[in-house]
Amino acid sequence: MGRPSKTARRLGLLAGLVAGEAYSIYATFIAHALTPVTVYVVDRYTHRQLLPGQIGDIEEIFNWAGLVPVLILSLIVSGLTWYVIRVTASCAYQYRRQTVARTDEIHTYPPSRAAADNRIARKPAAITMILSMLLAAPFLLAGCSTASTQYKSRQFFLTEEDSTTHGRKAWYDRIIEVDPGGAKFTVAADYQQVPPKKIAVLPFTDLGQGEFVVDKLPLLPRNDQERARWGWSHANHVRRAFAGDVATREFTLIPLLAIDAVLADRGITDFDKLSAVSPMEIGRWLHADALVYGEVVDYEAYYGLLIAAWRVTARIRMVSTSDGHELFSCKDTRYSTNVTPAIDPIDIVINSVVNVIELRDITLARAEQEVGREIVLRLPVAELNVSDFKTEALEQEGSR
Repeated sequence: MGRPSKTARRLGLLAGLVAGEAYSIYATFIAHALTPVTVYVVDRYTHRQLLPGQIGDIEEIFNWAGLVPVLILSLIVSGLTWYVIRVTASCAYQYRRQTVARTDEIHTYPPSRAAADNRIARKPAAITMILSMLLAAPFLLAGCSTASTQYKSRQFFLTEEDSTTHGRKAWYDRIIEVDPGGAKFTVAADYQQVPPKKIAVLPFTDLGQGEFVVDKLPLLPRNDQERARWGWSHANHVRRAFAGDVATREFTLIPLLAIDAVLADRGITDFDKLSAVSPMEIGRWLHADALVYGEVVDYEAYYGLLIAAWRVTARIRMVSTSDGHELFSCKDTRYSTNVTPAIDPIDIVINSVVNVIELRDITLARAEQEVGREIVLRLPVAELNVSDFKTEALEQEGSR
């Protein structure tokens, strides 16, 4: 087998690397072979793991489940791909040499030896074909199994996979997206015993100045009225993001417009007035079992030529309207970061312009939505509400 060129060898290494990474992505995000975060219910004071059904705090623990097999298989896929490319390049190199030799010695070369050389040249090609088929077999089988599914007879109301983790950031997501943020939360010990059914998400408060801030500096001149409007807008963006995700859970959500109308009618028009009224009183106005208070802690942009980011931090508290005690609290920070490395001066200029474009409103909206989703995912499933909603729905249907 001939020796391929340096370019062919480099392409083989690159193809092997890409194939290994592609398999890792497939195993992690499609086959779900990795379970990097395990959630346990632990005692608030001793931090010991509790049995199923017991009430306590939620604790997230990192583990290595599935990591070693995925790494080994990624290396195997990478090695096979590299070998297939190398053998193919060697066959092409040898075939080209033989073609040149036949052209030069066509009148003197013995036919019997030419046939023998052809058989020898076919052996690497056969090996390449077999290895390619073995490498493609798992993906072909996966495609066939997917195509054979009968979607018309597939049942509804099955157990949903990854219902508590889908959309929730794992450690590798934060590394890939350069997001050093995180969430910290607490759950009341009696949350599962008396979960709220009807929730009112009260107006959020922006703890900032209502400015467009980049690198801690306000860029746009705004008067007091404009800052007040923008502060309300920032807070309401995050409020709607949180409420939208809560509305899909096992609660009845009071419409935000109805909440705002009742509070405005009672003269509750700012943070101080809202804080002065007890949760029990507001609960009677809104006929709610729990109130959600929210604060936007950070709402700013960062820019440094080759890096740009939006930072959004929100803090929420869910409070019972029966006695005012806290049922759930969470603080989450999200960095929507774009990093574009460059060495050449022209590339630095181009990437710097690209990062300015990254600071557009749609990127900020995605960060707001992610903060709301991450907070709601920390809220434990109220199993009592799930069963009660199902029972009430069936009773109402039976009474018609």
